[in-house]
Amino acid sequence: MPNLHDHQRGCLGRAWAAAMVIAMGLCLSQGPSACKPRVKQDPAQNSQEALAAVGKEVGLSFPEAAKLVGVHRERGADDLIAVKVDLPASEWPGFLSRTPVDPSLFRAGERGLLGPDQGFWDPHKAKNLRTVETSLPNGRVLNLGYDDSRGAVFAVYVVNHST
Repeated sequence: MPNLHDHQRGCLGRAWAAAMVIAMGLCLSQGPSACKPRVKQDPAQNSQEALAAVGKEVGLSFPEAAKLVGVHRERGADDLIAVKVDLPASEWPGFLSRTPVDPSLFRAGERGLLGPDQGFWDPHKAKNLRTVETSLPNGRVLNLGYDDSRGAVFAVYVVNHST
């Protein structure tokens, strides 16, 4: 004879399954956009305070001369923050030395590390993109890319996400 705990587990399991069926039905009836994780895309705030705050969020320290182009956040099972910064070429070596990235590991191309273009986020339009991925503490990953094709200004792409 089943005990009360087995009965409770069975009820909870059926309730969870019913909730999933309802959620899937809503996704199908309202289209694919209803099933995507919540996304927040912030317009660029061109202040050192905003850049420092975003830098703290992704675990990087951007130089004063850097310009924040935009920030994109996704909240969900695997949260993510993507930051695009324009950085004077002269500041690149110093910035890179303060990251947890081994510069010798950069490789040409996007390599699936930066995701699709969307609004200000445009790594696929970069003419000379190089990327690297490194593991961070607490199950986080840092993907870093840069495009130096404009000469005096590097476009820097940063993705910090959970695994």
